[in-house]
Parts: sequence; C-alpha cells; structure tokens
Amino acid sequence: MKKRLAILLSLAMIATLTACSDSFGSLERVTVSTDYPAALMVDGSVYFKGMETVDVGDALPDGHTTKIDDYPDQDGECNFGDNLAYVLIDDDVAIQVGNQWYLCSPRISFVEETAIVVAMDYGLMVVGDTVGLSSVHTGDLELPEDLSVGDTVTIRWDGMLLESYPGGMANVYGVNVEEQGNDILGAYRAAFAYLQETDSGLDSDVEKIVLDLQATSNHLTTAEKEALTYLIACDSGMFDSVYQSTFEDLVESGDIVDDGFASFEKGVLYTFAQTDSSADGFTFDMEKFRSSLGAYGVQDCEVMFDNDGNFTLTTGGSGFLENPCVLMKL
Repeated sequence: MKKRLAILLSLAMIATLTACSDSFGSLERVTVSTDYPAALMVDGSVYFKGMETVDVGDALPDGHTTKIDDYPDQDGECNFGDNLAYVLIDDDVAIQVGNQWYLCSPRISFVEETAIVVAMDYGLMVVGDTVGLSSVHTGDLELPEDLSVGDTVTIRWDGMLLESYPGGMANVYGVNVEEQGNDILGAYRAAFAYLQETDSGLDSDVEKIVLDLQATSNHLTTAEKEALTYLIACDSGMFDSVYQSTFEDLVESGDIVDDGFASFEKGVLYTFAQTDSSADGFTFDMEKFRSSLGAYGVQDCEVMFDNDGNFTLTTGGSGFLENPCVLMKL
C-alpha cells in the first residue's frame, strides 16, 4: 500500500510515497563514512565494546590501547579511546573507560530502540525515549519500503550514541516499521514555510527565529518540539539561531522591548496554538510577530488525515490581528 502525503497551501501540492513491511533488513555490519563499531584488537581477535559493565577486581591490565580512526587490524588498536587499560576475561576483554570497565565481546551485541520518525529529508531522524532526537546513520542498509515520516519504528543498533547534535546512531543493523503514523511535524513545517513567505518583510534582517510551541503540548511531546525546532532551523538555514521561548520570556530577557509599543528588533516570534483535535486531525492558529504594528496571523488552520495516512493542510482566515499577542495567551 502506498501512502501519499498531500499538503494544500495556496493550491500547491507536495507528495511522498511509502509502503508496508514486517522484517528487519540485513544484520551485516554497516559502516558510514568513518563511523565503525566500537572495537579493539587483542591477540589477533577483534572485540566489540558493549554497554555491559563488569568488575575486574584487582586484576592488572594486560595492555593499553592505541587510538586509531578506523577498524582495528593490529593488536592494541582501538577506535574509541587512547591508552585505555584492558584485561582478558575468559573469551572476552574488559576495557576501562573513565571509572567503569566495559565488557568487549567477539560478538556484536544489539540494542533495540523504539522511536518515531520525524524527518527523512535530512537523512533518517527519529525521537526516542532513550536516544532523544537522533540522526540514524543507515549507510548502505536497505530500509523498509513502507518507511515514512510519523511511523513508529524499532531500530536495532550497537547502543553507541555519537556525541553530536542531534545524537548519532552510527552503527545500525536493522530498521523495522511497527506502526504507520502521521506526519504532524511535517504539517507544522509546511505551516511555518507558508507563514514565513506571507508578508515576508516581517522576516527581513532577522538574526533569530523564536518558536512558541506551548499550546501544541496536547499532541507534541517535548522531544517532538525539540525536533520541530531543529528541523525549522534546517529549513530556514539559521541553524544556531532558532529556539523556543514565549512573548513574556522575551520581554523579560529584553529581546522584545514593550513600553506600550512592543518591538522585536532582532528577531521574529512564531506562535502555533492547537485549538481542537479529533481522531482524524486537528486545528490550530498561527502567528508571526515583529512589532505591535508588524504581525500577521492565520486562524482556523486545519489538518485532516485519511485512513491511508494522507493529510491535507488548509489555511483559514488570515490578516493582521487586533492584538498581535492574542495567540500567546491561549
């Protein structure tokens, strides 16, 4: 079955196609760029670092590692740390990282993470309870044909999260679709793009974009709000200058000066406020604010989902609002 995503904005339509699958892809080791499974070589064998910690007691180190940037092929080489002590334990190796000893095994251990797909246009990105907002480095792994934004998936990987933002799941061995979902974040991204292009003069010479997402909490988790903020930063090209706040907090911080005439000199505040919801969709209002005389709002926007997961986003009444902060008070 194919799922088509349709966004109706000013008679423009965008479509993406997906389908359905039940099996994990290949479990062969996948490498991406210079991302390799965390591994070291001892006595001619490669051992893979897991997340299990062990107690080595008073055992003295059998050696120390030498850091390399790829896959180890010489004794003592390690691609995740330099001068790390290791101890041989039966058929495994324990390696000291910080104050902990981690078990390294000749067999790769897998971790499964359940997550929601939040984007595929900047690579596969998900939000999960354990990994938060993360980029999934799939490399040459064949993904399910049905994979679509909004789906709930199970990801099988080695459990090592790259220290980047968003976090990176670098060594992925399988992705499985568990439940078809709806691209709620995509609707908000499209709404943002529409609002940004409308009365675009309000966005001229801005140094920051601020999102007020407080009134979307009924259907967006904290992690999903973080993902939406990151994706809008990517969409707008203002990577380090998009963040969440509110009108009141911006006044308190001095970013918005409100002495009877409110003005956000260096930025623009976008507010999204869900007004109603049902099993088939939701409605919301949105607004962008630059000053008391420079604000534009669109009310009664509607997102509707059909049985196949398609959604249509239409805008409602629009124009200058009598009170440019009205949406922030919902």
